[in-house]
This record gives sequence, structure tokens and C-alpha cells, in this order.
Amino acid sequence: MESSQTLMRKKVNKPAINDNDVKEEGDCLKIHQRIERFYRIMRKDFVENIVHLDQLGQQRFNVHDLKRMAAATTLDWQQLQYHFPLLDSKQDVYQYQEIHCLGRSNEQFLFTNGMIKSNKYFDQCIDILCEQYEIFYQLMTECYLTIQLLIQPLHNCNISDHELLMAMIDTFESYRNFAIHQQQSLRSIINGKRSNLITKIATHPQYDDIRQIFFHYEHNKFIRMICDQYGHLYYGYHYVYDQVMKNGNILGTLFRQLYRQTHHKQEL
Repeated sequence: MESSQTLMRKKVNKPAINDNDVKEEGDCLKIHQRIERFYRIMRKDFVENIVHLDQLGQQRFNVHDLKRMAAATTLDWQQLQYHFPLLDSKQDVYQYQEIHCLGRSNEQFLFTNGMIKSNKYFDQCIDILCEQYEIFYQLMTECYLTIQLLIQPLHNCNISDHELLMAMIDTFESYRNFAIHQQQSLRSIINGKRSNLITKIATHPQYDDIRQIFFHYEHNKFIRMICDQYGHLYYGYHYVYDQVMKNGNILGTLFRQLYRQTHHKQEL
């Protein structure tokens, strides 16, 4: 099993295709290189990231682990000294609590402290999700540009499988847009829910209410959101991969035949 740091920083090569490549038509060597690169992306990068996401799901986005993390809060008063070792005496603890904890009891204070720790954990989960959406976006972009370049010389040809090609392009483009939208909106959505949580806690200072609200949001809102986002990403990889691999032989044969015909006409 890879380390947590390795899992958080899985990288993929950024798209190496630029608009100048569009001008390089008729070169069979480059054509074959583009075709091979496209399928190498699908077979290597997609498979690697599907496996990687599966590892992330087991390590980070397992719903039982998330619930356990959200609930892992000690209510032992003696733990105050552990959390704040610079508070030497009980009087220091009481004074700190009175100033910073709105007069809540020790149990309330420790529970709130545990909630803060839990939120930091969820922040890490969101960071990982955003990074994975960025990798997914890069892969979708490279596949999208590759297909666009491959069909560039064929726009004036009579292609019987034209609908198949356009559907493939639409798939890449729609998932690319989905990835960038999710990446941009993920933080704002969860921050909005947290603001709502803070407001509820501020207006319900009783310990039992805090606990009830906290578990409701952590278990039912944040955990569901994180697991759903992970599920969307995981499904996206599988859907695109299955679609491309299902049509892989058709596309490969089609491209090679059409490019040979185009190249032969140019020589004549």
C-alpha cells in the first residue's frame, strides 16, 4: 500500500499537444504516433488513476472511516492538559475556557475541539478530491485535443462512422467541463454548509444541541458529499475508459484506413 503522502500527490503529465500540431497533416508517422499516444493515455494513465482512486477510496473515502474520524472525540476533562500543555493550572484552563469557549462546559469545549480536528480532516479530503479532479481534467483535455487533431484532415471526407467520432469528442468535452465545474464549486459548496453549521452552533450553545447538530452535519452532509464526489470521479473514469475501449478497434482501424486514403490522394 502506498503512503498517504504518495496517494495525495499522484501526478499525471500535462497535455503536450498544441495548436501547431493541426498544421502537420499528411505525415503518416505523426498520425500513427498520435493514435498510439491516444490509446497509451487510455490504457496507462486511465488505468493507473482508476487503481489510484480505488486506493484513495479504501484509505480516505471509506464511509466508516469518515464516521469514525468524525466521532473520535474524547470527553475526558483531563485531556484539556493534553490539548493545551501550556495551561499549567486548573485556573488557567478555566480562564482560557471562559474567554475562548463562550462559557461552555469542559465536555462542550472538548467536543468543539474534536469537531475542529475533524474539519481539518475533511479539509484534507477536499484537497485530495480537488487535486484528483484536476488530474481528471488534464486527461480529458488531452484526449479531447488528440481526437480533434486526428479528425482534422478528415472533415471533407465521407466518414460513415462520423457520429461515433463526434460522440467520443462530446464525451471528452462534457467530462472536461464537469471536472472543472466540480473543482471550482466543491470548496464553495462545503464552505457554505460549514457556515450554516457554525450559525446553528452559535444559536444553540447547549451541549446536547451541539452534539446533535455536529453529528447530523458530519455524518449526513459532509460524509455524503465527499463520498458522492468520489463516486462521480470514479464513475467518470470507468465510463470514459469503457466507451473508448469498446470502440477502440473501430476507431483505430477507421483512422488508419482514412489516413492512408488521404495520404494516397495527396501523393497523386
